Amino acid sequence: MDLFIAPSIWLLQHFAVERGGAMFVPFYSTMFLAFESGNVIGLRMMKMMSGGSGSHDEAHLMVMEKVHAMFEAGASLMAGGTAGSVVDRYREHVAANAKRLSH
Repeated sequence: MDLFIAPSIWLLQHFAVERGGAMFVPFYSTMFLAFESGNVIGLRMMKMMSGGSGSHDEAHLMVMEKVHAMFEAGASLMAGGTAGSVVDRYREHVAANAKRLSH
């Protein structure tokens, strides 16, 4: 279990997977990506608003991550990956950023 997911989101995710069935799993994954991304956006905004060299580094890292994620998603889709696998991979990146930014 990812400890950086808010407990209420974790409960909703658990309920959705247990009760919703396989048909709704991609929808729920995308919805959770939106929630989790919002958290990372807030953490990044706090870091950038604090100023200093860390804010410049964070902005540069954010842009580079977006470019790398775009190429990774394209390569995954060209290799036969599904949209769900791309969303799941994005969620891994978002979770890593949440962990890094919350320390």
